[in-house]
Amino acid sequence: DEMVENFPLGFETPVIGGLDLSLGEKQRISLARCIARDPRLLLLDEPISLLDPASGQSILDVIERSVEGRTAVFISHDLLSLRDVDKIIVLKDGVVTEEGTHDQLMEREGLFRDLWDMQVNRRKPGEELP
Repeated sequence: DEMVENFPLGFETPVIGGLDLSLGEKQRISLARCIARDPRLLLLDEPISLLDPASGQSILDVIERSVEGRTAVFISHDLLSLRDVDKIIVLKDGVVTEEGTHDQLMEREGLFRDLWDMQVNRRKPGEELP
């Protein structure tokens, strides 16, 4: 409910036609509808890609509470959004190259760590911290 409480028609707010909604607002409504159906399996493909960082974190918090007791597959290029998931599977060219928790993958110096450094720490692979 909290993801759509500010929309005039709540869950029923049309995402095509009707109101003039931003892509991020459409994304929030669609995600809220999906979670409201209470599925056992949730497949989330870039669920916060169109949101600003504050809204994205808010939605991640809602998702975290909503997936309790379910299986959720979270596909994202935003590595910060994956920090608290139970298991990360890293793919390269369609092949699994690594898997583990965030901490386990950070301890290894593999692809995930390189991508994290480039995205989050803004470093090139192999570059030391200042």
